[in-house]
Amino acid sequence: MKNFIVMTMYIFTLSSCSSYNEDIEKSFMEGCKVNATEVDCKCLYDELIEKIPYEDFIEASQHIETSNVKPEFAEHKKQAVKKCIKESTPTETN
Repeated sequence: MKNFIVMTMYIFTLSSCSSYNEDIEKSFMEGCKVNATEVDCKCLYDELIEKIPYEDFIEASQHIETSNVKPEFAEHKKQAVKKCIKESTPTETN
């Protein structure tokens, strides 16, 4: 789940939609699955749309290449990635 966020968020800069929808999810998933599993991508997408307003997501995607994103967005993204990795990591059972 390394750099796929940068790639997938860039996709949204081309979008003229005003809210999350099936096309946005499909674009996100296609870009994300280049570097992560479908399960991880779906988890991340769900976490992001739950926590980040669409307008903020688009704004961040326009500045992602320069790493000039709002600290709140960066923190939501970081926490979402951590949560999804934790959920997809198998736990040992004794």
